[in-house]
Amino acid sequence: TYPKFTNDLLFVLNNDSLNQLFTFAISNHPDLLMTGFKINQLEIERKLWTQSLLPQVDINYYPLLEVPFNSNNFNQNYFSNNYKYGIGVYMPLFLRKERGKLEMTRSKLSEQENNFANKQRKISVEFNQSRNQLVNAFEQLQNQERLTINNQILRDGEEIKLINGESTLFLINQ
Repeated sequence: TYPKFTNDLLFVLNNDSLNQLFTFAISNHPDLLMTGFKINQLEIERKLWTQSLLPQVDINYYPLLEVPFNSNNFNQNYFSNNYKYGIGVYMPLFLRKERGKLEMTRSKLSEQENNFANKQRKISVEFNQSRNQLVNAFEQLQNQERLTINNQILRDGEEIKLINGESTLFLINQ
């Protein structure tokens, strides 16, 4: 008895199915998902620290006297000078702290992106190794099957020679 070749391996070895498996492995690998989430988090943090470099603007409006509005008692002069408003603009002089945190976030983001690319490359190499092992096993199985068929043909030929009295074993003995 010998292993029978099944057509299920042809589906696995098809390039389209291998590409689908590779895409699935890349898109659903837990390490890549976790690193992707870290990258998203650092991207949000980078945006936050970028916004901290902008000046802070405060606009204020305070009515000095709150009088209920009554259309019968409306006096334009009463409301014309009865408020206080202001605009305040604040910006630190050196921005050392904000720039430092922004650069630190950028370096962490770069590190995570490199980590993501490294993990993706590692998964790609492992996938290709597994695919090559599968292809080699499939080729070995085909070679074994051909070898078995050829040995059966050789055995049948030797039986026919033996029946006719011209077997290779008799030639060796002579």
